[in-house]
Amino acid sequence: MRWHYHAAVLSEFLPSLAGEELVAMLLRDGPRFYRPEGRAYIPLEFADAAYRYGHSQIRHTYTLNDASGPMPIFPDLIGFRPVAPEQRVEWPRLFDAPGQRRPLAPRKLTAGW
Repeated sequence: MRWHYHAAVLSEFLPSLAGEELVAMLLRDGPRFYRPEGRAYIPLEFADAAYRYGHSQIRHTYTLNDASGPMPIFPDLIGFRPVAPEQRVEWPRLFDAPGQRRPLAPRKLTAGW
């Protein structure tokens, strides 16, 4: 599972966030500034900033399938209970899939957010 996660981050998420050219350069040349001594770790400040950025990309509502309208995440889409038919996810609506329309882009940040 970890390998699949790393592959998705490296081949899909990072190129869409930082650009394919930068990711290709990093893979080809290696890091220029990050040279950990000893055991590598993620500084708390970076981890906190990364989580805040990720959470800022979440929309307040999602249309999950052709039969549903926009649904709020809270409280409709959380919890451990059976999934109602109107809440079944058509995954190409949320992720790129060959031969399907492009999914809705993440929410854009605005000045002062």
